Amino acid sequence: MCELLDEFEKIGYEKGLSAGVQQGISQGELDKTRVVAANMIKRGMTDEDIRALAECGQELIDQIRSGM
Repeated sequence: MCELLDEFEKIGYEKGLSAGVQQGISQGELDKTRVVAANMIKRGMTDEDIRALAECGQELIDQIRSGM
C-alpha cells in the first residue's frame, strides 16, 4: 500500500514539475515578445508590422505603449 502511495506522489510531483516548466517557457516567450515589440515601437514601426513580425496582438502593443 505504501509503495502505491509513493508512486502516486511521484506521478503528482512529475506532473507538477512538468506544468511548472511549461509555464516558465510560456512566460519567457511572452517576455521576449514584449521586448521585441517594445523595440519595434521605439523604432517607429507601424502596429501592423509589429503584429506581423513579433507575432503578437494589438492588445499587447497597447499594453506596452501605455507602460512606456
